[in-house]
Amino acid sequence: MPELFAQLLRQDFSDVEAAADSWQKLAEVFGDTRIGSGKRVSGPLHKASWSGVAAHYGFNALEATESKLKTAQTNAQLIHTVLDTLSTRMQAAQRKLRHAVSDAEAAGHTVTEDGWVEPKQVVDPKYHNDPDYQGVQQQANAGLGGYRARIDGALAEADRVSNEATELLHQIDPFDLDKQYGAASAAEDAARIAEFVGLDRKNIPNGKDPQRTADWWADLPSDQRDFYLAAFPDQIGKLDGLPAATRDDANRAALDMRLNDYALREGDLGYHDRYSYRSLSALKDRLDRADAEPAHE
Repeated sequence: MPELFAQLLRQDFSDVEAAADSWQKLAEVFGDTRIGSGKRVSGPLHKASWSGVAAHYGFNALEATESKLKTAQTNAQLIHTVLDTLSTRMQAAQRKLRHAVSDAEAAGHTVTEDGWVEPKQVVDPKYHNDPDYQGVQQQANAGLGGYRARIDGALAEADRVSNEATELLHQIDPFDLDKQYGAASAAEDAARIAEFVGLDRKNIPNGKDPQRTADWWADLPSDQRDFYLAAFPDQIGKLDGLPAATRDDANRAALDMRLNDYALREGDLGYHDRYSYRSLSALKDRLDRADAEPAHE
């Protein structure tokens, strides 16, 4: 991988880090806008018991808009997570590469521009007929294969990470933003990205010990908290020990996905699903009314 060697050896990752930060800020804007819509628009309208044909279509439009904002928030957060992880893992591969090159050069080898480690010449070639010539040369270059393997390993790691990140970014479909199933698609994307990031549903506490759950959450970096909320809202919302606002956000996200799923299948719902759909819709209405309430001091 001659071209990758030169690129990785000298790569500056500041642009990737800046892009990751920008996507994080965009996710925060989407989130603030969605919450603001609930508190200042849809919440007060629900509280005022707005009804009629106009209300029916108006609430549908507001819910669709807020759902799209949530999907956009999740997608922006996922893009941030992929870019941030890409930068971290690529820089780790770069450090491995640079250490391998430095160690090879310190041992007296020459590393060419395409990443090949040249054997060192410790005996004048004119003595090649000397019986000890080959043995001395081999002993002097005993570590040559190790340096080459370390360089190849660092390049392979960087190539693998880059390809994985590219594939994940391609899977985040912008056309989902205006679809009812957008939130579910974003959650599926988050579950796929979890493996790349190194997070797993199994890492989430079982919820039996609220203090352990609280400590786990407090120790997580903020971006990992956001990721767990995006990828596993159903599980996060059930955990005793988490902040009330966190559980509320997670439960609302899970509720919206359930309602969207029912809405997409509304014509084919059986009795029990219709009952669940009505109950969840009523819960959604109560939550929307609560959005208009002033925050408790």
